[in-house]
Amino acid sequence: MENQFFKQPILNSPYECSTRHWKLDTEGQPTHEIEPARRSSSLLTPIPKPQKRKAAGQKQLAFDEGEGLSTADQVYAANVVINQVRDHVTKWRNEPDPAKWNVTLETQRLLEHWRHHQFSDLRPFFCQIEAAETVIWLTEVAPHLGKQEKALLAHLASASTDANPGLERLALKLATGTGKTTVMAMLIAWQTVNAVRRPGSGRFTRGFLVVTPGLTIRERLRVLQPNDPDSYYESRELVPRDMIEDVRRAKIVIFVRSEAQLDRAMAAAVAADLSYQVLDDTVDTKHAFASVATMHLAKGLEFRAIAVIACDDEVLPLQERIETVADESDLEDVYNTERHLLYVACTRAREQLLVTAVNPASVFLDDLRM
Repeated sequence: MENQFFKQPILNSPYECSTRHWKLDTEGQPTHEIEPARRSSSLLTPIPKPQKRKAAGQKQLAFDEGEGLSTADQVYAANVVINQVRDHVTKWRNEPDPAKWNVTLETQRLLEHWRHHQFSDLRPFFCQIEAAETVIWLTEVAPHLGKQEKALLAHLASASTDANPGLERLALKLATGTGKTTVMAMLIAWQTVNAVRRPGSGRFTRGFLVVTPGLTIRERLRVLQPNDPDSYYESRELVPRDMIEDVRRAKIVIFVRSEAQLDRAMAAAVAADLSYQVLDDTVDTKHAFASVATMHLAKGLEFRAIAVIACDDEVLPLQERIETVADESDLEDVYNTERHLLYVACTRAREQLLVTAVNPASVFLDDLRM
């Protein structure tokens, strides 16, 4: 019988949850049989060949979960936790009453927008929306549910701790071509809008670190910058119009000791693809612009994220001030005021702080180490 898979490999709309899939044979190849359900998440792991010869007659065991796909060359395993999370998210998504979603009003509006907005051009795929929904469910919904959901969170936290102690991570795996940049924009919008409208909440942030493998990808991801002409938030209508200004309110400031280091701060902003402005005594900041300033302007201000850079020896404390010292007591005053400048600049950060230096670094940085 001719395999019908090759005539019609695609069974589902990219804008809806899958309801059918081609069944796989014992070798992991598609058959002519269609299963009337979404395919479960699973993983085929190749088994590396042993470096040392086994004893005569000894064979590698193949563990099989009943799917007939495990062999001596590969192990099949259903992704139990992923499938459980997927089931929970599906049940939550299908709840018709938004009041029972257990999310903020801002999140509710974004979800309704992504699911039902009449997009003028590119509409988000189901897999993109589901990826954002999954992070939202894990962050806003699951912590307030029962033992089963909290057990899932505990499992994920434990796995993250085992892999990277002190750095909690969640990974979203999407196939090539499914639009991961759009998912990143959706998550940034969700976090930023909530952080702006709910400044007292510890669940949301306006600070994001995007790590790319090279300059080409970094250039491609400039669409994540809210002030970029091709910003996805506007060009792809990922955010309701009244929330656009909220997305632009991600504030970053870069402090340096004196005007002599302003060039280094501006170069750092350019290297990070940040639009920036140099603050003067009026301290008039702009939405979606990083602010560059000297430490003297820090007092009385507050920013979401701060980078205090160029904390080098002879820059902090400022060498020019030390050279004017006449006696030991004056030197102590200079050190105290310089140390206080650094302290004030660092404590202006509400959520995130980065302090950098070029060796030899300032002796004051020892005060920052826990």
